[in-house]
Amino acid sequence: MPLLLVCLLALQKLDVEIAEGVKMEFVKIRAGEFTMSEGASAWRVTLTKDYWMQTTEVTQAQWKALMEKNPSYFGGIENAAQCPVEQVSWDDAQKFIEKLNGKLKEKKASLPTEAEWEHAARAGTLTKWSFGDEKAKLEHHAWFDNNSALDTHPVAKKKPNAWGLYDMHGGVWEWCADWLGELPGKNAADPTGPGSGTERVVRGGGFDDKADDTRSAARKGADPSKISGEGKNKEIGFRIVLR
Repeated sequence: MPLLLVCLLALQKLDVEIAEGVKMEFVKIRAGEFTMSEGASAWRVTLTKDYWMQTTEVTQAQWKALMEKNPSYFGGIENAAQCPVEQVSWDDAQKFIEKLNGKLKEKKASLPTEAEWEHAARAGTLTKWSFGDEKAKLEHHAWFDNNSALDTHPVAKKKPNAWGLYDMHGGVWEWCADWLGELPGKNAADPTGPGSGTERVVRGGGFDDKADDTRSAARKGADPSKISGEGKNKEIGFRIVLR
């Protein structure tokens, strides 16, 4: 049996119904130690607690189940309901999370820390992408500028990583909890980034980015508070973690 299939069969998953007929799927990510970033910036990170990460980016259907309006630039395309919600600020994501937490009884939702995001994206690997270093294979795992036609696409149509997570490479950039800052470059446990800043971290690359921008280690920042139509980024969405 292929190794990837063995890994997927062993995954522990959790479905959360947020409205009638609308569910969010999560997979358990085990605590552990991993190498974050790459090259001279690489450092060892220990995550001391398990967490549950959403297997896909939050979709437009999931957003609309809790929020009044769909902000997505691609809200009118075919199968838009299953495409990632985008044009959402970090602050918008917090409003969605607040409503989601109002429905949860045993767990609490949030954005992942940058370290949690990369740990999950790497799925135990040290390579550029979770599937290896061969750029030619990226089209099987991600929507990016070479295959997206510069549109978003329904989630979970590409191959998942070994931990059952879809679209960690490409699709839309994903908000993390952390403020953007220099990586410490030294061993750390449960890092949460700087205490303040002007931009929040986004990870994963988007549908109109080059392949290198979808690497597991790729990172950049974005203004967390742009919540009006002008200035919103149609390349940014998010996924949820539960603790």
